[in-house]
Amino acid sequence: MEPMTIAIVILLTIIIIFLIGVVVNGKEKMNTLSEEKNQMKQNQERFELLLYENNDRIKRLEEHRNHLKEKYNQVSQQFTLMEERKNQLEDNYNQRGQQIQMLEENKRLLEAETLKYQLQPHTLRNLFAQMQALSNKLNKGWESLTTLMEYVFYKGKDHFVTIEEEIDFVTNYVKLNEVFISDFSSIKINLDGVDEKVKNSGRRQIPHLITAYLLENAFKHGNKTHTEFLRIKITANYSLFEIQVINKIRPVYSKNKTAGIGLENMRKRLDLFATDRWEHKTSCNEEEYHSSLRIKL
Repeated sequence: MEPMTIAIVILLTIIIIFLIGVVVNGKEKMNTLSEEKNQMKQNQERFELLLYENNDRIKRLEEHRNHLKEKYNQVSQQFTLMEERKNQLEDNYNQRGQQIQMLEENKRLLEAETLKYQLQPHTLRNLFAQMQALSNKLNKGWESLTTLMEYVFYKGKDHFVTIEEEIDFVTNYVKLNEVFISDFSSIKINLDGVDEKVKNSGRRQIPHLITAYLLENAFKHGNKTHTEFLRIKITANYSLFEIQVINKIRPVYSKNKTAGIGLENMRKRLDLFATDRWEHKTSCNEEEYHSSLRIKL
């Protein structure tokens, strides 16, 4: 064989071997690509499955969120209703509180009226008993009695009176009882401690007839035949009203004498209208009985 032919055969053999290698290598690459393609397809399927599952979870979460939102709206509505109910109960409570306060005030006024109307007949009964005992002196005491009756009944419509009105009651009460006493000089009324500006201020500051008990007690139990039977001192300023009554007593007067309805009613009325602002003191020796009433204004 010629050398040229041998060379051609060798070249063709090399080419064939190269082509076979290329084909084999290409086939392997094709297989690899096919496997990668299958792997990618599987990955895509898994991804789509995961996406579907996630979408399902998202859907369930959305449904759960909507459910919670509905629950929240229901709870919010219930809370609003409860708040409205609470406000309604508070309004009812405030109304009941106002009603109770009004009832308490009416009760207080009713009790005051009851005490005062117990005192008025008590005072008048003592006056009429004395007037009946000395009917021949009625003309002298009639003017004072009329003034006193007007004060007891007409001023009795008000729970409070001015200092001037209560002082006038004291002086008229004394004038009326002077009818039954032979020596007028045995009664002394001292008004030096009364501030005229306070007296004439017109302010209703003290309970009506609050001095009546002290006066009644003095004339009822005092020794009217004594030359210094009774001393009354009244002090009044912007912060205080005070009346002091000192009367001579009969030898048979008991120091342990029990207080009557007048004193009890006076104290109850003071508790109602001058709570923690009043003080009543009494003392007694062999000759005199001392009684004082202080009211802070």
